[in-house]
Amino acid sequence: MEAENSLEKAIRDEISLSKGEIRTKEKFETFSIIYDSVQRQFKENIKSMDRLRTEETIVGKILTMEVNPMYCKIERDEMIPSMKTWTGDRKYIPLAKEIRKLKLKRLQKKVEKTSRKPIYADPIDRLILSEAIYLKRHRFEDEKIFLASLDNHFSGMSPPYDQIPIEIEKKFGIICKTPNDLFKYLD
Repeated sequence: MEAENSLEKAIRDEISLSKGEIRTKEKFETFSIIYDSVQRQFKENIKSMDRLRTEETIVGKILTMEVNPMYCKIERDEMIPSMKTWTGDRKYIPLAKEIRKLKLKRLQKKVEKTSRKPIYADPIDRLILSEAIYLKRHRFEDEKIFLASLDNHFSGMSPPYDQIPIEIEKKFGIICKTPNDLFKYLD
């Protein structure tokens, strides 16, 4: 109710009505049309927000017990150097050493890239993912859930971040794509 009163006051101020006085028929009609339109949209927005309300305690558990460990595991896995390249035949030892050098160069690039922007997402991104997981499990169990983002911590547009959306879909059933990539999912 307080929000509706604030809304009415804002509309009155906007159409320059002082102290709620509506003196002319034209001002009354203008006020009524604007107020009805804005109030209808306001109520629809409130319904939408109410429908997607989440329980903070459950979202917090999802965050600490599932989302944070997932990002830690991805970061840890990306920083573990690949196994040494072995060969059974001595004539291939120089080739194996070259392959190993290439692998180490790739790892070095990953380390440099993640030192600028780590794989471990910031708190707001992790909370958004936790809320999406909650909604998937408690409100939209049988529906596909999509998370549209241009953030590497969701969409993983380039290595080493490219493992993140794969892991999110595998663990939680939520498809993370860029907005342009989501168009192919629309029917």
